[in-house]
Amino acid sequence: MAGPAVSVVPVDGALDGPTAGDVAAAGSGIARQCERASGPWLRRREKAAVMGGLCIVLVASALMYFWRLGDWGWGYAYYSAAIEAGSQSFKAAVFGALDPHGLVTIDKGPAGLWPSEVAVRILGLSPWSVLGPYAAEGVATVGLVYATVARCAGRWAGLGAAVLMSVTPVAVSSFRFNNPDALLTLLSVAALYCALRSGASPGTRWAWLAGLLLGLGFLTKFLAVGMVVPAVVVALLAGRASRRSALMAVARAGTAAVLACGWWLALVSALPASQRPFVGGTQDDSIWSLVFGYDGFNRVTGTGFTGSAGSLGHAVWVAVLRLFGGQMGAQVAWLLPAALLLLVAGLASGPARSTPGERVSLLTWGTWLVVGGAILSSGQGLINAYYTVLLAPAVAALVAVGARVLVRQWASSTARLWAACIVAVSGVWAFDLFDRERGWAPWLRFLVLALSLVVAVVLVARERSSGRVRAGLAVATACVGLAGPVAYAIGTATGPVPSTDPMATLPGPSGVGPVGPRGGGVTSVSRPSRALVRALEAEPSSSEWVVAVVGGDPAAGYQLATGRAAMAIGGWRGTDPVPTLRRFEGLVRAGRIGYFVPASPSDGVFVPKSEARTPAGLISAWVSSHFASTTIGGQQLFDLRLPSS
Repeated sequence: MAGPAVSVVPVDGALDGPTAGDVAAAGSGIARQCERASGPWLRRREKAAVMGGLCIVLVASALMYFWRLGDWGWGYAYYSAAIEAGSQSFKAAVFGALDPHGLVTIDKGPAGLWPSEVAVRILGLSPWSVLGPYAAEGVATVGLVYATVARCAGRWAGLGAAVLMSVTPVAVSSFRFNNPDALLTLLSVAALYCALRSGASPGTRWAWLAGLLLGLGFLTKFLAVGMVVPAVVVALLAGRASRRSALMAVARAGTAAVLACGWWLALVSALPASQRPFVGGTQDDSIWSLVFGYDGFNRVTGTGFTGSAGSLGHAVWVAVLRLFGGQMGAQVAWLLPAALLLLVAGLASGPARSTPGERVSLLTWGTWLVVGGAILSSGQGLINAYYTVLLAPAVAALVAVGARVLVRQWASSTARLWAACIVAVSGVWAFDLFDRERGWAPWLRFLVLALSLVVAVVLVARERSSGRVRAGLAVATACVGLAGPVAYAIGTATGPVPSTDPMATLPGPSGVGPVGPRGGGVTSVSRPSRALVRALEAEPSSSEWVVAVVGGDPAAGYQLATGRAAMAIGGWRGTDPVPTLRRFEGLVRAGRIGYFVPASPSDGVFVPKSEARTPAGLISAWVSSHFASTTIGGQQLFDLRLPSS
């Protein structure tokens, strides 16, 4: 038998301002009449204040994400080259090919490239048209975080979540870079918003739309979208009148998700290998190997990846600390302890001290954070620090909603004790994170620690406080929580450019993270010399690929520098079996490839040995034994039109 339904409805902020009970406490009929007359006006004024604050947050987010975006050049050249290819070829766009002729795909889904490919088609190829859509996705994510939180927990909680989301360090760096995680985060938040709306809507369109967005998330980064699926399911189940309607909502969303991504999987699976690009990141040219292997369970088990963190058994205790240590800590974990503690405090407060919407919000976002954090923590394969951007919306929402629940319980000593512990823990944790970068503003970590301890003592000691004291506590708490994220946000927006991975940095020369020169246009690992670019540009246009080179990063650099297609032998790492030596020989005889550039250790890819039996090794050995070479700009170059005597 179904239990009582929990209705998820929009909270209009009535809990944030004076209530009828507060005014009636004066014991005056006139006061009650004034309340009835001024209540709607107060609500309108409150709504206007929140909407004004949201506009400021969105404008500030746009400034952070778009600020001097052109200085970041092409971002990650590997994806930028695929964007250029997709803007020229519909086939390359559908499959996510690295070059317009479609030799091999990137090692992710194609959807993350589509917004920029549309922008490049409209505006032409430039760093702004490549990176601009990712920044726009960031601003949209901030707005959707507000809408999703406000729908269940009130407008003020939504505004707080939007602020925290906008300045999360990994969000600032990710939304200024062309990695698929930006679109994946936007689609995930949008799916949760639609799932929550479906609980209060008599129709079925919101459940269908939630599934559609999850399917697009799958086409963006495959199984990575699975980290948010449990949270969406929880949201779909909430607010249903019966178990049957809840299951039907989940079924509709699942069907929509399968349809949204299934057409693409069926297309890649059904087409013969000769009619589509090779599936990059695989050894058998199978999309299923990419989805469930390289981009799927191998990331968790570490299979096929060098330098993995260890065995799954070893990860039991590593999982508890991984998000807090190393590179991940400074990227996303500033408010992670507070989010976890507020989740516990909010759920422990019970129905008497929290609204149904707040409890649903805590449960859905808590599921998001716990499931996603567990997967990223325990993964033994290639888990980059910027993957944690998918946790940023959950951290921001839990802090905002949990704080809203505790603030309303100010008179409760238990709530104040919770708040004091959370502020103190946040201050100590911020001190530790700042202490890892002692060369930058060493005084700040002591100030944050002192503020947190003072606020904690006041919260415990003073049951009743004036409005000014409460305002001061709120400001001090905000300084404790936001000092680190804001510093990193400013440093990332104004600081050095990442070479391959988006990493947030502190302002000034002591900022952390991998950096590269400003305005280089192409990441430093794959930038050809000007002399070599001029030589390749002089190649007759009859060659489909102006140059062939081992690895996706070097090929992308040549393609972006010359504006001509470059062949990535072996895919991204240079280890994929594409093209075969026989096919390469046929392309050379047909005059479809102009030059060949041997791989070097500085390219960061697989460097085949002469005796290697891989396609890249066989091709390199064949070229070196059949064609003459020259050196241009310090780089050896084989002219595939000039056989050696």
